[in-house]
Amino acid sequence: MSKCKIECCKHRVFSKGLCKYHWQAQYGKPIKRVSDRHRDTLRKYSDIRKEFIDKHNECEARLPRCTHIATDIHHIKGKYSEKFMA
Repeated sequence: MSKCKIECCKHRVFSKGLCKYHWQAQYGKPIKRVSDRHRDTLRKYSDIRKEFIDKHNECEARLPRCTHIATDIHHIKGKYSEKFMA
């Protein structure tokens, strides 16, 4: 794990040899928390998720202390790609 190239900084490198703090200070633009592409995908996913929860309202996990009401979706194909909407 490499360190920021600023002399007194001990944070790990984010990009171009700088930590996130020094990268933002030098290049002057904030780092997006969610990319535009992923934000659009999450908007579509939100509607699909609501429909799925409405149709499958009983929990399938069968865990101890389970309320048997579905609140989450288990993503077998992965959550961070187009596959999770399939």
